[in-house]
Amino acid sequence: MRRSGRQRSVVSAILLLVPFAATACGTTAPGAAGPVACTAPMIHATLGPPGAYRSASATSYYLYQTQSAEFTNTSARSCYLAHPTLIDVSVPAGREKIADLSLVPARVNVPPAASIALRFGSLVGCSTFQAPIWASAVTVTFPHVGSLRLGGLHMDLLCGAPQLLSYALH
Repeated sequence: MRRSGRQRSVVSAILLLVPFAATACGTTAPGAAGPVACTAPMIHATLGPPGAYRSASATSYYLYQTQSAEFTNTSARSCYLAHPTLIDVSVPAGREKIADLSLVPARVNVPPAASIALRFGSLVGCSTFQAPIWASAVTVTFPHVGSLRLGGLHMDLLCGAPQLLSYALH
């Protein structure tokens, strides 16, 4: 009889451990899953220094006065920024939309502590003279994040609405 009593206790112990093991196997370690959508608390936005961008085609050479916005993932988990729905600059008469968003992919993964740089600019050297319009801020609107307004922009819009020039992991 003693022998069967021992077997029962061993079986009981195994039955108790199996549910715990199954529970541990079914969970995913934090950060092991793919990136989640970035949200406002995860993203820190800053305006970069002004610069210049040169572009050449088979027939022309273009020079842009540029500005960049950086979006840094401040969380400990990778996240993605979905395609911005709106990028515009503030001008005295209201807002000017950035003319072309075709360079922006559907989503960009941003690892922890990494930044995405979005560079935009105004063409320098118009074919006809226009008085420059001064832009004072840029607003970028992302799904899940909302609108991020960055003041301190000092850009002269010389040839119409600004263009998006690049968007990439920085």
